[in-house]
Amino acid sequence: MEQTWTPAQTLVARSPLSETEAASLLRRAVAELDPSLTVFNDGSLTSALGLALFPAKLVAVILASFGLLAVVLAATGVYGIMAYAVSRRTREIGIRMALGAAPSQVARVVLAHTAMLLAVGITMGFALAFAAGRFFGQILYGVGAHDPLTYLSAVALMSLVAFVACWVPARRAISLDPLKALRTE
Repeated sequence: MEQTWTPAQTLVARSPLSETEAASLLRRAVAELDPSLTVFNDGSLTSALGLALFPAKLVAVILASFGLLAVVLAATGVYGIMAYAVSRRTREIGIRMALGAAPSQVARVVLAHTAMLLAVGITMGFALAFAAGRFFGQILYGVGAHDPLTYLSAVALMSLVAFVACWVPARRAISLDPLKALRTE
């Protein structure tokens, strides 16, 4: 008796059972239908796609790590710039406080300066990101190149980082004794 070769068939089933229980039930059902059929390479779709999707997941984790590192570096840079800007204005802050300015007024001046710098940075960053979105749109997954929620999230995060970064040096400058601030060079 000559056997003929038949191409492999794929059976996909959805079950609330565990992978091993579902596979054994399917093997038993196939054997009842036709004992000459052989079941091989059974398992969950998640495990079958796991190896195929591994490179994409690895790249996503690496890019997310670089993104987190970029946020930390940006926060450090903004903090450094704002701390330097406030330290350069220590004498001015001392004069303002010696002339009777309330700490809230001094903080408002420092925060207004930060808001101006932040507005310029956000405008330039938005323009560059919007232009770069055209080039990187093909490699994005699950989000558009010009997704407003992504842009708003980035603006909110960098605004928060900038104001926290300037608040610490501003508080330090406000807490200075005006006489000591006037003597600094």
